[in-house]
Amino acid sequence: MLSFDAICGEKEAGTLRLILANSFPRSALLVSKYLALLIALLLALALGALSSLLVLHIADQAGLEPTRSMLSRTGIALLASLLYVSIFALLGLFISSRTFLPATSLVLLLFFWLLLAVVIPGAGGYLASELFDLPRPTEVEAEKEALQKAVHMELRRRGDVAIQDPARPFSPESRAWAEAMNRIARGLASIDESVRLKQLRQFDLARNIASLSPTGLYLQVMERLADTGIEHYRHCLKQVDLFRSALAEWLKSEDYKDKESPHVFFFPIWLSGKPVDPSKVPVFLDSRAREPVPDAGLIKQLGRLLSYNLILFAIAYLSLARYDVR
Repeated sequence: MLSFDAICGEKEAGTLRLILANSFPRSALLVSKYLALLIALLLALALGALSSLLVLHIADQAGLEPTRSMLSRTGIALLASLLYVSIFALLGLFISSRTFLPATSLVLLLFFWLLLAVVIPGAGGYLASELFDLPRPTEVEAEKEALQKAVHMELRRRGDVAIQDPARPFSPESRAWAEAMNRIARGLASIDESVRLKQLRQFDLARNIASLSPTGLYLQVMERLADTGIEHYRHCLKQVDLFRSALAEWLKSEDYKDKESPHVFFFPIWLSGKPVDPSKVPVFLDSRAREPVPDAGLIKQLGRLLSYNLILFAIAYLSLARYDVR
């Protein structure tokens, strides 16, 4: 909003004609006004960055030493913020060079700000939900019930008798029951995984729509720098799957050490009851390895913010070159 009257305000005051009458290049006028706006915005951003560094210094005094990665992320966040506010500064210069009254420029800028900062980022989720349908909870439950019925019907068709009999763990009936329960458990997990993948695809679509706006793209840059959000969630899901497999293999290996165990996985009443060393039990750790900063995804997002700046600067220059100063 600082730039809404940068050009049209000079025209209304009559000073724009005087400036350009002295053979002052229009490109120099645009660059000077842009740099003045950028310096003013940079001062505000620098104050915020200094406040963050002060917090890090206090944390250092408390025993939490800021790392090189933390400081580099702070610097990149400052750069991304500068690119972001620069987009709206250039948009203001462009609109101001397309109008003749500051009031008209202000109204148009408010409209574009509302569109880019609120409407498009907020519409991403709605459009994604309309374009990409997810199964309803009732449909998921119905699918799970159908799976369980199908397993039991198959057992009846084969003539197998499945009975949970802890007193007879080696009996065919007990093993048939355990096999059926494991099949059901794997099927239910597969259904949940399918729903989760569909949710992630819908979320990716919403993010892609939101990233069409500089605001949505900027929020995704900050999310990546903070190492939170969808990327961290995806990594966590992979870690959970790996841990589940590792834990299952460990349980099997420990159970096979007991020759008296029925080895009917994974039912506590039919597994070994002998104690194990707690220190050897696998422990889940969110081993999110921070990628070097800047990583490929971050560079791509920063490049898009920079491209928005270059495009808007070119458009603003062409508009000012044809602006009627009379």
